[in-house]
Amino acid sequence: MASATSDTVEFLPPPASMQVVVDIGAATHPGCVRSNNEDSFIVARACRSLETLQTNLPPGDIPI
Repeated sequence: MASATSDTVEFLPPPASMQVVVDIGAATHPGCVRSNNEDSFIVARACRSLETLQTNLPPGDIPI
């Protein structure tokens, strides 16, 4: 008798010890040459796609 097969797979979350926690900090300075600050930043969550969490870039400069 042939055994039944399942076409579904259950993915469980990783154990807590495999999770990563990251603290981010940054500082900018215009430097000695320019009078204005031209630095940019983006903080994103990386999963199957990138989710922007915080940025100072204009909306049109961030790829979807």
